[in-house]
Amino acid sequence: MEEKLNFIKKIVEFGKNELNLEFGNSFSEYSEEHKICNWLYVCYPNKFKSALPNRSEFHFFWKEAEAKKVQEDFDNKGFHTYLYQAEGHGGENCPITNGLLNATKERQAYVVLHEGWHITVRHKKYKMSYPFEESSGRALGLEGAILFALEQNDSQLYLNCCNQMQAWKLMSDYINISRNKLKYGLFFSGKNKQQLLFNEINFMAKQTVKQMPESWERNELNRQINFAFILRNYSYTKYFTEAMNDIIKYGDLKKAIKLWSKK
Repeated sequence: MEEKLNFIKKIVEFGKNELNLEFGNSFSEYSEEHKICNWLYVCYPNKFKSALPNRSEFHFFWKEAEAKKVQEDFDNKGFHTYLYQAEGHGGENCPITNGLLNATKERQAYVVLHEGWHITVRHKKYKMSYPFEESSGRALGLEGAILFALEQNDSQLYLNCCNQMQAWKLMSDYINISRNKLKYGLFFSGKNKQQLLFNEINFMAKQTVKQMPESWERNELNRQINFAFILRNYSYTKYFTEAMNDIIKYGDLKKAIKLWSKK
């Protein structure tokens, strides 16, 4: 366990020293009590619109059983739901959860750096839209994980981080295409075509999975795709290509981060 904790702390130090990220008190202490983070997304059954009170983006839960109970209630009422689970959150007091401790090393690197970006955005009061923050955070976490693997001189971790990047690129393309198919398909075809559209994008998900290396993304795309699933993930994919192009353009993740801070 000590070795795993030290590895996570190495990622945090890399984020601080190499990418100028801030973490507050996050990822400094292990918590046996906190297993995994749970976000519940709920949409109306016929449109991309949150059905949560006050049009909240999501409901957060520490307890998985509690999240699933609320999800079941919404499911029984006919809403589209998606329970997203991850190993950490972007608050500045996120502990090292059991989920993070036991994740793959490439996933650990991604999660820690991605969440560090959220904390940094708030600490430094960067002004950006929620979708751009999430999309750029995806790019930062994935590219940062690759750079971390290089710093560690770990060839297997480097390969795994590259595969992680490739898996997300495939998922990002899938989400953007599916969102457009649903949005414009429903507009032009009417509600009676909705099930056919969902059949198509669920089939597309299975085809996309076949192209992916073993990854978190494969597991997600093997789930039933609905409005809530697409709505949540679109915030992470809408500007992902733009963010990656910034990294490629400048050839330096730190320079891209500086550019994002001014958007």
